[in-house]
Amino acid sequence: SNKEAYVKAKMNYIEYIFAGSDYIVTSEKVQKVWINDREFAKGSVTLTFEGVTIIQDIYVIVRKNHAITAMLNYSTEEEKEELESFINTIKVKN
Repeated sequence: SNKEAYVKAKMNYIEYIFAGSDYIVTSEKVQKVWINDREFAKGSVTLTFEGVTIIQDIYVIVRKNHAITAMLNYSTEEEKEELESFINTIKVKN
């Protein structure tokens, strides 16, 4: 679908930006997730550099030919939980 393709394009762009750098970049398969009864596409990219790991979760929903994107960046489970509690408050009207 469009939202999965959009997430994959964002992930590919992140990989492109860091290609040839000292960063180690890994990605996970794009998946469907539900937030408040709305289907989003979610992808994750992990960046590691000098022992520091940053995870970037990308959420996308497409409505009326517009993409709404949220990118969460975190390094710890505590940060992830805090950001996910925020993302779970999103409400998208039809």
